[in-house]
Amino acid sequence: MKLKETGIGLIKKHFSLFLIGMGSMAMLGANILFEKFLSPSEYGEYSLFVTYISTIYIFGYLGLEQVILRLSSREDNNVINLSRALLIGLILVGIAFCSGSSYIYIVHISDNSFSGIKIFLISLSIVFTMLVFSFYWVISRFSKAQVITNLWKFALVVMAIIGYLFFFHSLLEILDWFFYFAILQIGLLIYLSYKIPFKMDLKVSFRNISVFWFHFFIATALLTVILFFDRYFIKEKFGLVAFGQYFYLASIFLMPFGLLQNYVGFKNLIVFKTDFSWKKFASESFKHVIFSIVAGIILVIVTYGLTVLNILNIDFEGHYLLIVLFLVLGIIRVLFGIAAAAVGAQVSVKQFRIINLYSILLMVGIIWIAFYLVISIEHVLIVMILLWVSRTILYLLSIRNQFKIGN
Repeated sequence: MKLKETGIGLIKKHFSLFLIGMGSMAMLGANILFEKFLSPSEYGEYSLFVTYISTIYIFGYLGLEQVILRLSSREDNNVINLSRALLIGLILVGIAFCSGSSYIYIVHISDNSFSGIKIFLISLSIVFTMLVFSFYWVISRFSKAQVITNLWKFALVVMAIIGYLFFFHSLLEILDWFFYFAILQIGLLIYLSYKIPFKMDLKVSFRNISVFWFHFFIATALLTVILFFDRYFIKEKFGLVAFGQYFYLASIFLMPFGLLQNYVGFKNLIVFKTDFSWKKFASESFKHVIFSIVAGIILVIVTYGLTVLNILNIDFEGHYLLIVLFLVLGIIRVLFGIAAAAVGAQVSVKQFRIINLYSILLMVGIIWIAFYLVISIEHVLIVMILLWVSRTILYLLSIRNQFKIGN
């Protein structure tokens, strides 16, 4: 009985992490299934659409939603005490961002003829998701927050299954169904927001909000660039079909490492807050890098077998270098996840600002070089590896500067 209770307790304790994994698996399943029945150009357009909504989810409030997590307070009975000016600012920034991003997507990014109004409402539903997620995070409803943030991924995999079994006629038909889902999601998010009791008497100066917003904006902008630069660059330089192929391979060979990065980052953030030493950090890093290498080898073996069985569509001979580079990038991202946990748990705000400053300089330099020297998709991946390596090194140096080896 005790073991059973312990097991149930562990499941409840880590259920939010389980939901993160389920969201990633849903996204992977959708990406694989859509590739099976969409044309190469349509799959490229689908890949671009997913990239777009993933981008606006992270950057839709320009980092302002992070100010909620920092400055709002949770009172008795899960009442959120929030600054009225901050809430109004969030609403205005979200609407303005959705208007601008929808226009850019329709006019400058996408090649399809999907309605601008529909893209705007889809954008609004995705960006609004981040806001409601933040509210539920403040009141420690972590599992519900993860359901909210992954809902669109679950919807997408359901559409992929239906499309695979019953054959949607075109990508535009799928996007129409996603639009209907977005309308329902907006209604659901409004309902969930009204279920949270708010107070609007938190006194926060405009200066404090502005200072926090500036630093969160820089951090969020850096994260957005390092996560999505390669996708937009490949679409513009090599075309929609090549981008779709890249997106498909990234889903299979990079996405699992992204999930592992998030898991080790979350787990070690908790550990490093109370028990940090350079020796412990080095041990955790070595252990997870070795695990990532072994996992990468297993991933290649499994995916090769699934390709032989015609479950996956991977040209190993034609893309072997790309696959190796994806695995290298994935391992580096896992190491970065551990370093980011240590920085988040132990490094001072001043040191973090220095990291962001150097990150900007390195990122601008590397991307500027990429525009002139990149002539293949493999080169783009090498640029991404350099971006992640440079940021990881900055994090490691920051940790090293703050703590003596051997502590």
